[in-house]
Amino acid sequence: MKKNILRSIGLLTILLMAAGIFSLASAQQGHARFRGGERPMMAQQMDKLKLTEVQQKQMADAKAKLETEALHIHNLIKEKQAHIKTLLDMENRDANDLDKTIDMLSNLKGELMKKGIAHRDAVKKILTPEQMKIWDVKAKQRMQGMRHGMQMRGETED
Repeated sequence: MKKNILRSIGLLTILLMAAGIFSLASAQQGHARFRGGERPMMAQQMDKLKLTEVQQKQMADAKAKLETEALHIHNLIKEKQAHIKTLLDMENRDANDLDKTIDMLSNLKGELMKKGIAHRDAVKKILTPEQMKIWDVKAKQRMQGMRHGMQMRGETED
């Protein structure tokens, strides 16, 4: 009797572990499918531009520069947003500190916008007018997609 119970428990444990492994594998596969779908789409967009090798290098350099500069600013923005949340949760908050942090956050967001505009200007110097038309259409689509994603996650553009 005890052997049957132990066998049943063992078999149930194995079945539960197998189910967990299969569900994890399927979840990862779905996530990989999403990531994988994004890369080919970006490659297709770049193919439509028909960039020369020199342009490809220049575009990669411009993108790397923007990403490097923007990463630092994004981190500072998150830090300031967290500080604002902390201040808002305090009973006796310092209004001057809150105002200063809000001003710093606004300045950082403005700086990020300026970096984006500088990047677009750099891209404009690299691409031909025909390529730039294609780039602008794709950029608008990317922005719409980002806004939609933010709305789906409940984030704001503040």
